[in-house]
Amino acid sequence: MKLTGFPKTIFCLAILLCMGNGARLATAQTGVGFTEFLFVAINSPTQTVEVDTPRGSYSADFESQARVFPNGDANGFLMLSGPDSIPRHPGGVNMLFGDGSVRFHPDGTVARVLLRGSTIEGQPIVVMITPEASEDCLIYTTIGTQLYPSTWEVPGTINVIR
Repeated sequence: MKLTGFPKTIFCLAILLCMGNGARLATAQTGVGFTEFLFVAINSPTQTVEVDTPRGSYSADFESQARVFPNGDANGFLMLSGPDSIPRHPGGVNMLFGDGSVRFHPDGTVARVLLRGSTIEGQPIVVMITPEASEDCLIYTTIGTQLYPSTWEVPGTINVIR
């Protein structure tokens, strides 16, 4: 499936980031669609992905695992190899998550997960993970100083542990 909402997704995520004041991300959404949970587990095993960026697409090795807790804490990692043609990415991006939020649909399923962390080099980065409703895959979108705005989709799971 070719991602057609890439520019809209980047725009929406940019607005979301600009509205913040640098404080901890909100915890689970309250009100409509709120669900109680112990943690939300995201798992995308090692695989090759096609990464779409404003400067073009490239193939990359990717792996990610994370957990988000109701209080906004998160832990886990993301590894994404970078394009060979860009010197800023000689070894790709390795990221550790520190906090996050989960937004739920009214039926209690996950609408999206937002994770904030930093690269191993200390550069801040935000990752939004959205389950694809029609397929069994996850759509990752990143914005950060180390990695250009990028989008890719992978087979993976988001499990709500209650």
